[in-house]
Amino acid sequence: MGAVLDAPQHSPMRALSYILILVLVAAGRLYMIHKGEHARLAPRLLMCWPSLLTAYDCAGYVKVYIRYPAVNQYVHLYPEDVLPWHPHPLEGQFTTNQRLKAVRLFEGEMDGSESVIVAPDGRAMMLNKYGGVFEAFEQPDGSFELNRTAKAWLGPGRPLGAAFDADGNMIICDALKGILKLERDTHRVVILTNRVSHSSPLGPDTPIIYANDLDVAKDGSIYFTTSIDIHLHRNAQHYSRFTHVPSLEARAGFWDTVKGWGLGMCQGRPDGKLYRYNPKTKETHLLVKDLWYSNGVAVAEDDSYVVISETDRLRLLKYWLKGPKAGQLEVLIDSLPGTPDGMARAPDGNFWAALLAKPPPATKFFHWPLVRALLPDIPETWRPVVHEWGAVVKVSPEGQLLEFLEDPQRPYFHDKPSAYRISSAHEHAGRLWLGALVANFVSYVDLRTLPPKPEPIPTNWTAPVACFTPPCNYVEKGVA
Repeated sequence: MGAVLDAPQHSPMRALSYILILVLVAAGRLYMIHKGEHARLAPRLLMCWPSLLTAYDCAGYVKVYIRYPAVNQYVHLYPEDVLPWHPHPLEGQFTTNQRLKAVRLFEGEMDGSESVIVAPDGRAMMLNKYGGVFEAFEQPDGSFELNRTAKAWLGPGRPLGAAFDADGNMIICDALKGILKLERDTHRVVILTNRVSHSSPLGPDTPIIYANDLDVAKDGSIYFTTSIDIHLHRNAQHYSRFTHVPSLEARAGFWDTVKGWGLGMCQGRPDGKLYRYNPKTKETHLLVKDLWYSNGVAVAEDDSYVVISETDRLRLLKYWLKGPKAGQLEVLIDSLPGTPDGMARAPDGNFWAALLAKPPPATKFFHWPLVRALLPDIPETWRPVVHEWGAVVKVSPEGQLLEFLEDPQRPYFHDKPSAYRISSAHEHAGRLWLGALVANFVSYVDLRTLPPKPEPIPTNWTAPVACFTPPCNYVEKGVA
């Protein structure tokens, strides 16, 4: 059974382009099957032909399931103000620079630490992709020594964002288990919530899937996001963006969130959400839904609003908690040059946001559902190789860009920046600590020795389509 989607009318030429893309990719599949490299694609190829036959008539009716773990999920049309992406070029206020000079720590020992946070006593706390919590201590000479014995093991799942509460407990987003508390004194792991309370006005009694990032307000409330409604998958023995390939090296498996993001992108639905957990009443309420991969969270200094990074819209949002705008959602800054990931409030009340990657040119084709229907099964060697890149931004509460720190991509793929795939940015004592979702190290930037800003490259670029006050698909900026 297919899914009929609301979509604008498409011209015959556009429908023909859908068919052409499918034919080209299907021809590649047939070639691989003929060569015996990917024989398992044959049944799925046959399943794709109904999409070819209905593409013109339905212009958004795609009968192709997305592969496991996206069970019973179909490919959907993206609104035209969501895809294709329109990242800001590296000019104007985002002029390319080399100001992000990161110091790598524990290279080869800290694998996939999405977040690095600093405890009240100055310890740097990290969570690797296998569920281990590690700490590092600053030495008199300014270096850091890693305690290679895990402070705690969180069990099955994938720890992502984290923060400390007022009592020094570590609050952790686990993409599999929900919101956890690692108690300061006992090191006991407690699941605080993994389901929306019955009393919630939105989504009562629904499960919390794919918890991503969080922040703790002064009153103790925990604000956190979920990104998609696709359950996490244990990518046994081998890291892969979309596919599960057993490895002869028998490397340890882990719960793969990158694969989840890729399948969510292929699905094309706004399933991101913002929640609040009240530690006094132990109730969890859903505050905002229909976000395009909601990710980082940071609470304002006065608890009046939270800032959310919306990864698949290349922007930061502000959700008001108090005052005359309470309950309203607005854009803080949009058309970022990369996909925003984790974020945190700086000591001066502004906000740091990590930019995980620059959108590759191939994403301009992702608006077509048939391309995304086939993408999960295309072997990785056929997919575009992405140049690694490192960048973070600092934004004021009013949405003004204050800092853009970049370590540019290198001419060759094997030559990587000092920090790349940056997934979080937390400032403490003059250092900006950077997490790295897929790298095997963590790093920091010394903010006290930042190079000066470069002379801006002149620009007259403007985003073709944007959103002023979401939700407002197909609305030009400033018209809402």
